[in-house]
Amino acid sequence: IKIEPAPNPKPKPGPKTSISQPRAVVTKGKAVITTQAKVAGTFTVVARYLKPGKKARVLARCSATRKAGRSHRCSLLYSKKLNRKYIQLVVTFTAKNGKKVVRRVGPTKLGKPRFIVAKRGALKNRRVTLRARTFRTGRVTLVMRYGKKTVRRCVVNRVAGQTAICQVTLRRGQKAKSIRATIALRAEDGLRAIRRARP
Repeated sequence: IKIEPAPNPKPKPGPKTSISQPRAVVTKGKAVITTQAKVAGTFTVVARYLKPGKKARVLARCSATRKAGRSHRCSLLYSKKLNRKYIQLVVTFTAKNGKKVVRRVGPTKLGKPRFIVAKRGALKNRRVTLRARTFRTGRVTLVMRYGKKTVRRCVVNRVAGQTAICQVTLRRGQKAKSIRATIALRAEDGLRAIRRARP
């Protein structure tokens, strides 16, 4: 009699993977966010206004219970007088077992750019890596210039929370500290954000 080993069961989604990455479109006076539950649970979506120099405030919220595999779409209304680029959407998902996962989308901005310069080897002080995190899903363009000349340009698509990376190797005699960078985000709904940086 031949005994076959039992097949390995498929792992159940953990708390960090129990929902899909939320996708948001923010228009004047309205924000729409869509995500999917991979396990049964309850969604709560909160729209916040995060304008620099002012106290954060809650604009609207919605909640709904979904079965595993079902999508959740939430439309939130807010005053048309508010600048939509400062809207942040916070998605909290509570699974039936009580575990929670939180995802934040927005506001439309880029995190502080970070430069990494090679410290050893043949490319010491010549290999430069630029990293920038986006808080909204969209296209990120990273441009590095040496003087007036563009030495590297990278265009990547990233979802909210991911990091865009661009790398360049300078010529001999060029120094990393002379690099100037521009990072531009164009979100799915057309909103833009730009940051400039130097090592």
